[in-house]
Amino acid sequence: MTIIFLILAAATFVCSVILTVLARRLAPRLGYVDHPGERKLHRQPIPYGGGVAVYLSVLAGLALVAVAGWLGGALPRVAGERAGVAALLEQLGSDFSGRLGRLGVILGCATVLFLVGLLDDRWGLSARVKLFFQVVVALILFRQGIAITAFLGWRGASLVLTFLWVVGLTSAFNFLDNMNGLCAGLACVSGAIFFTVAVQTQQVFVAAMLAVAVGAVAGFLLFNYPRATIFLGDAGSLFIGFLLATLAIEFQFYTGADPDSYRMFPIVLPLLIFAIPIYDVTSVVILRLRAGESPLKADQRHFSHRLVALGMSPTLAVFTIHLLAFALGITATLLYLLNAQHVLVMLAQALAILGVIVLLEVSAARRQ
Repeated sequence: MTIIFLILAAATFVCSVILTVLARRLAPRLGYVDHPGERKLHRQPIPYGGGVAVYLSVLAGLALVAVAGWLGGALPRVAGERAGVAALLEQLGSDFSGRLGRLGVILGCATVLFLVGLLDDRWGLSARVKLFFQVVVALILFRQGIAITAFLGWRGASLVLTFLWVVGLTSAFNFLDNMNGLCAGLACVSGAIFFTVAVQTQQVFVAAMLAVAVGAVAGFLLFNYPRATIFLGDAGSLFIGFLLATLAIEFQFYTGADPDSYRMFPIVLPLLIFAIPIYDVTSVVILRLRAGESPLKADQRHFSHRLVALGMSPTLAVFTIHLLAFALGITATLLYLLNAQHVLVMLAQALAILGVIVLLEVSAARRQ
């Protein structure tokens, strides 16, 4: 089963590498360049276009998935090991055709945010405009039935949860695009862990989507870390954040024997996998509000900036954040085996790790 997804990821990765190289060459000719500024670390113009490469690679990967699914339905029945591959391809085609409408809504909304980011990278848009479109696509998802219920059975709560999750995680990845390799690296770490859980629980649709997404981002990451020769831009960060947020909603949580554990998965699993993006956006908003500033105001209060202020190099800060995301997220691969009490222990462990980070940051800030 896994080999099919790895082939999808590898094909998308190669596509992303090729498109990123092309984007790096063409972007300066089109004036699609990020110039040095007061809040920026680079000292010379760097081309945008990484987001374009990721977006197009994801579309190419999904086209490959559609072809694979069609082949699965067209192949004759065979025996032995080939039967498993044929059955998986057939299931892949069935899952995608069954969710074609939902996939169209997700890709349509993701394309809107991609275009908004593209305009922002080229000409600059206010944070309020970008937030407005994030709110719009979140509402569209809810109206189309792509929503978080958390087993509450209350439409109002579902709307609030869907809004907070989609806008919050999309903004989190957008905020995290502030150092070389940070946003794309976190997307790879979180996406790979999420992909593992999807494979474990045999969720073909989500696993295929995540394989494509991780492959596309990883291909770009080769040119963005540790010394960037091309940037992701808002076009890429908004697209990636939104795609991961919606795939978390599409995930059909494992129906284990323990009903209490089953109800906890929709809450605990995303919190573990996306703990660092959630921590970053939450802490930044709190710090800005405490300073009497707008939570949308750009500054250097992000987790990565705070680590650099403590003495780390930007590269070490990015690596540290990736390692923390892995340490917090990897436990999610065990959730489907556990009962409710064990899940609570894992959540408490994650909160304790974040608590230690907060205490260390507060202590270091007071020394300064």
